Amino acid sequence: MMNDSKSSPNNYSTFISNAMKTTQPKFNQDLTKMSNPRLIKLLLSTNSRTDYSIQTITSLLRDCGNKLSDFIALPVDENNPKSSISEMDTRRIKAALELANRCRMEAQVDSTVIQRSQHVYKLFSHLEGLKYEEFWCVVVNTANRVQRQVKISEGGISATIVDQKKIFKEVIDSYGSGIILVHNHPSGNAKPSESDITITHKIVEAAKLFDIKVLDHLIITYNSYFSFSDNSLL
Repeated sequence: MMNDSKSSPNNYSTFISNAMKTTQPKFNQDLTKMSNPRLIKLLLSTNSRTDYSIQTITSLLRDCGNKLSDFIALPVDENNPKSSISEMDTRRIKAALELANRCRMEAQVDSTVIQRSQHVYKLFSHLEGLKYEEFWCVVVNTANRVQRQVKISEGGISATIVDQKKIFKEVIDSYGSGIILVHNHPSGNAKPSESDITITHKIVEAAKLFDIKVLDHLIITYNSYFSFSDNSLL
């Protein structure tokens, strides 16, 4: 038997409003005090079609040693979507991480003076967890103050193509007087390869034509780095 209770438009609106209050994420929380699983949950809760539980996200992070770089590289399980992160949601997380990285780099560029290789290493700590190679160029002025950081290329797990013309264009456009080369080794071995040494020497020789100094070339791995300058290879 149907209930013939009266339902006014105002009552319906109140019901919808209350339902939305219970499902919408709380954006007024202090993000700095939230755990990684809760931050990921908050990031995905407004746009994702999948309602990931905190337990699922925590479990996936634990499987990756709680490393965000490995977390976003997890394969998608099409047979059990809730046991992994979808491709679209992975892109959302990567976009958020990239924005955070760009904010960090913008804050550092105007205030960073390179005095030793460790300063460069700290500047590019975000390369440590990548699964593919990236090649960057840091442009500095005569006081070794960073003017620009530019990603020259990215490639596979063992190599990336370096376009020297792009490097020198960035230096000239920035009126820089020196450059520092940086790339990562996903293999975890910081020792320079023969090709690393060859391309470095080619860039050093080409830079002389523009009266530009190559101050260093860093190879970054997880929790370690190799400096050409510190090892007298320039």
